[in-house]
Amino acid sequence: MTRALTAILACTSLLLVAPRPALAQQTQTKNPHGDLKEPCASCHVANAWKPARITSAFKHSPKVFPLEGAHQTANCRACHASLDFKGVSTKCAVCHKDFHRGELGSDCAVCHSPRSFVDRSRMVQAHQTTRFPLTGAHVLADCLSCHPPVAQGHMSFVGRPLECFACHIAAYNATTSPGPGGHKAAGFPTQCEACHTTVEWQGSGTFDHNTTKFPLTGAHTSVGCASCHNAGVYKGLSTTCVSCHQTAFNNTTTPAHAAAGFPVDCTMCHATANWTGATFDHNKTAFPLVGAHLTVLCASCHGDGVYKGKAMACIACHQTNFDNTANPKHSAASFGNTCLDCHSMNPGWAPASWVHPTNLFQFTGAHVAIAADCKSCHADNVFKGKGTTCITCHLAAYNATTAPAHASAGYSTTCTDCHTTTNWAGATFDHQKTLFPLFGAHTTVTCAQCHGDGVYKGKAITCISCHQAAFNGTANPKHASAGFLATNCTTCHTTNPGWAPATWTHPTNLFQFTGAHVALAADCAQCHADNVFKGKGTTCVTCHLAKYNATSTPVHSSSGFSTTCETCHTTSTWLGAVFDHSKTLFPLTGAHIATACSGCHGDGVYKGKAITCVSCHQTAFNNTANPKHANAGFLATNCSTCHTTNLGWTPPTWTHPTNLFQFTGAHLAIAMLCNSCHADNVFKGKGTTCVTCHLAKYNATTSPVHSSSGFPNTCADCHTTATWLGAVFDHNKTLFPLTGAHMAVACASCHGDGVYKGKPITCVSCHLTNFNNTANPKHANAGFLATNCATCHTTNLGWAPPTWT
Repeated sequence: MTRALTAILACTSLLLVAPRPALAQQTQTKNPHGDLKEPCASCHVANAWKPARITSAFKHSPKVFPLEGAHQTANCRACHASLDFKGVSTKCAVCHKDFHRGELGSDCAVCHSPRSFVDRSRMVQAHQTTRFPLTGAHVLADCLSCHPPVAQGHMSFVGRPLECFACHIAAYNATTSPGPGGHKAAGFPTQCEACHTTVEWQGSGTFDHNTTKFPLTGAHTSVGCASCHNAGVYKGLSTTCVSCHQTAFNNTTTPAHAAAGFPVDCTMCHATANWTGATFDHNKTAFPLVGAHLTVLCASCHGDGVYKGKAMACIACHQTNFDNTANPKHSAASFGNTCLDCHSMNPGWAPASWVHPTNLFQFTGAHVAIAADCKSCHADNVFKGKGTTCITCHLAAYNATTAPAHASAGYSTTCTDCHTTTNWAGATFDHQKTLFPLFGAHTTVTCAQCHGDGVYKGKAITCISCHQAAFNGTANPKHASAGFLATNCTTCHTTNPGWAPATWTHPTNLFQFTGAHVALAADCAQCHADNVFKGKGTTCVTCHLAKYNATSTPVHSSSGFSTTCETCHTTSTWLGAVFDHSKTLFPLTGAHIATACSGCHGDGVYKGKAITCVSCHQTAFNNTANPKHANAGFLATNCSTCHTTNLGWTPPTWTHPTNLFQFTGAHLAIAMLCNSCHADNVFKGKGTTCVTCHLAKYNATTSPVHSSSGFPNTCADCHTTATWLGAVFDHNKTLFPLTGAHMAVACASCHGDGVYKGKPITCVSCHLTNFNNTANPKHANAGFLATNCATCHTTNLGWAPPTWT
């Protein structure tokens, strides 16, 4: 200690005596703890830098991470592996391994504390925030009871069941009370909390019967469980009253429930508060009690002991009243036994009131005063099916009426047609509602003028039935002789304003007035001077036949012109007729349009005139020399094949049909030069094969000689129309396709003998010398077949070396 103190004093003396260096030359040691504001003396002392000793003056980040509990005695290097204390995490999981494998999150402080790692109070507090807060005996339960360790030895927390049944199944199965078989045999639910609590499992259970399908009320609340569950049956036990009270039901005599057919639904009359003194609510039956029925004793209706199926109709009890009623006599009057039609139960049976249905008979006018006096209409005591027509009561008045006599005149018995209930006399007949409404002059005619014969029913309503004399006497025009229909006067005449003057509009479907005819429309005599009206012809020739026959330019009749004048003429003007040749079988086109009619019809023939070209142009056909049409076999009836009328007769244009001969290659240049192929003046049936024109060239060809070599005269096999020379022969289309080494062999190698047709195609025909000279092995002596070289040799790889399997 003295030596150390001496050294310190010596250093101090040196510092005091030695001159202080310049400020720029001073050095400073870097703090290994980083930006630490704590004084060094809190952990270090001057006589020894290590080991560090933490003094009471050191405060471990009181705001960030104060040291509490076990943290106070922990080695600093356990958390501060580096001397730089800055940036060390304050999360528990950084230093402490998470044995829960992340199931409970990373905040260890929820369940653990620095004071004790197994802090049960904090764990219980944390448990209260979960889906299963701890209550009662669960607060003191061992954690392992509900959180058994998994395979790795750590308790499980996530996904644990919440139902009591999950932990207490053994206790549920072992229960023997109630019943002989306990909870399981009795079918008790597994929701333990329905009867038990967490405070005390045994004797704490209180079963709330009101949560079942049978809540307990009245006397049932004081009944012991065994009273209903004496057989140990809990699940599926019937909840009907009769399941327990069947004996009481059977023994009841006032009234006898079983014999009377009473329903077994006891709640209809009885209550659980008091079984006796039952009250039956008749209003819940099919026969509610109202009016006088409310005070009637049960025995009045049920004295016969019949309750079930009791008749509910009034007549079932009141048949005697019905039979004895005399005003009116119900039974004789065929009244229905539906008593409520007139009677009511409230206030009583009598007096009865009945409102006459308006759909049967509505009281109006004078009938209103007799509505209350039934005998006015029903003195005959007929009520059911009583007629509601006027004639039912007023037939005598109908028969006695003489002005006019209704019965003999056949008047309708529907009195309302003329009469009203307000006033019977002064009837008004509305003729407009008959088959003959009155209009015009008919409205002022007296009834006697038409009905003076006393005929009303079935009276004819045609004009002619009254106006026949007027029809026969009319002379302008004479109706009778002109064939006018006597039954159709309204075609020309009207009743309003009167019979004359008559107006008639000519139907357009018979004859439509146009042009010059319009001025004749009002003058019937212009067309009907012959007094013919019915069936009068409407064609032009009906009136204009004389003009048709007299026409000479051209002569219509002898030329067979149509009598349909409107083909050329119009009603606006007869002269200057225009004939539309386009509507004939020979429409005019091209040069024909400018041709005068006499050009074709100079012979006076119009009808049946031939329409073929040659009928006019035969001479031109015969005289044509380039080419000579007549000798060349051209069809004289088919001029339009080459000629047209639009551009004139010449020059003709003709397109060679591609199905006869298609111009390609060098042929295109001669397509328009017919003489190139047809110099022989042969057109019809001219051959289209190459050899037709090129036979001389075929015969003259020497390289090779085509004719003697048997070459086919199908020139297109080797030649094309693009160029005749440089023909290419496709050997692959022959019986001997070229393969391998044969493809490079010149034609002369095989055909040097000038033989092409029928040339052998076997190997030995060319390679017999090779076959005979082959020595390895000696083919000829070895018995090899000279005709089967392909067994070993191929053309693709060459003749040698051979391959043989």
